[in-house]
Amino acid sequence: MDSKIYKTGFNFLSLYLEKKYGIRTFQISGAEDAWFPHIKRIIINKDLQWRDRLLALIHESGHVQIDYNFTGYKFKSVNQDNINVEKIKSKKQFITVLNEELMAWNFGKNLAHELNIAFDVRRLEEMTTKCLMSYVKSGLKGVYGKKIDIEVIDPGL
Repeated sequence: MDSKIYKTGFNFLSLYLEKKYGIRTFQISGAEDAWFPHIKRIIINKDLQWRDRLLALIHESGHVQIDYNFTGYKFKSVNQDNINVEKIKSKKQFITVLNEELMAWNFGKNLAHELNIAFDVRRLEEMTTKCLMSYVKSGLKGVYGKKIDIEVIDPGL
């Protein structure tokens, strides 16, 4: 697909988030993609190609949906608890972070489909896998230490 299609999708999704939730999207060079619920801001790395900027925004829009549609009901956002994957020390925190990240990718993807935003599905699946695997790696290190012997992993609480 042409980068203009991704740029158009990015701008459309940004506008949608602003109109529906009052959330502003900022593109900043060198920044880490992130959703800041307390100040209603999404930051996207401006150095990415439009295809990947759109996919990052799709993911962050999933976090927005979690916070606006589920917080206080059945699910409390990890972002609102300020749990950082590098600081995970318990299995519960680890699974909570992993669950929210997977939900954000899926909710964002579903929203993009609902809004008829064209995006690279294969690339989104690659990014989802890469991001989730990085959380798995960091989370396991946090819970079990730097050297992990698979036999010491206890699936129980």
